[in-house]
Amino acid sequence: MTSVEREVLFQYNEGRKIIKIGNDLDLLQRVKERFDLDGEIVLQKPEEHKDYVEEFGVGGCMFKPPRVIIKEAFYNLIKNDDVLSDSHMQEVARRTQLSVEELNMHVDHLRLMAQRQKEGAKKAACTKAKKKSAVPVEETTWCWCREGEYGDMIRCEAESCTTQWFHLKCVGLLFFPPCVWLCPDCKVEAEQYCLCNQPEFGLMVACDKMDCTLTWFHLACVGLKAAPKGKWICPRCEYISYSVQSVM
Repeated sequence: MTSVEREVLFQYNEGRKIIKIGNDLDLLQRVKERFDLDGEIVLQKPEEHKDYVEEFGVGGCMFKPPRVIIKEAFYNLIKNDDVLSDSHMQEVARRTQLSVEELNMHVDHLRLMAQRQKEGAKKAACTKAKKKSAVPVEETTWCWCREGEYGDMIRCEAESCTTQWFHLKCVGLLFFPPCVWLCPDCKVEAEQYCLCNQPEFGLMVACDKMDCTLTWFHLACVGLKAAPKGKWICPRCEYISYSVQSVM
């Protein structure tokens, strides 16, 4: 599967429409036929699709976003400390078009969320027990909005972060990124790489195109399980080259 085809599938899985990539309607038709996708091909800008999901949610989507599928499949199991079977992991990976390694990153994040909720419940019980105490107990707040813990939240991995947990919507995310994430405040202090604009983490691969503006990429962000052998061009440069060739 080419990076452009992978992007079309990803956009299709994110909602009820196939989003137009460049000006090549034939490409969308080929991808639709190759992967036996249902539904109408609709030319729609990514910004329009993002606005649709934010306003109406995923209820009307032909395919739910990966973060929703993953949460529905695993959250209750994780919260109850149940064992996640290999067959279940592989099935969810197939439904979300993610590798098992990428899926494990999302599952690990859900474990952090479940752990945080358990800690919050213990703290609430402690607060209730000390309600009659003369010393007031300060209630914890999270995120920039200071509205407390609710819904999907993501943790900033910077040790110096003073907030740590953020609501996805407050930091402009629709789903959990597949790599280590830093909040916008902490990103200012860290050198950024990759399509995700996040710092160096884990195994990374360099784009061999001389004029690449990003240079280094996290393997998970570009759909790789291991560093490629030989020359490798990143999806962004590949897409730019494809667009230029389409115009010529």
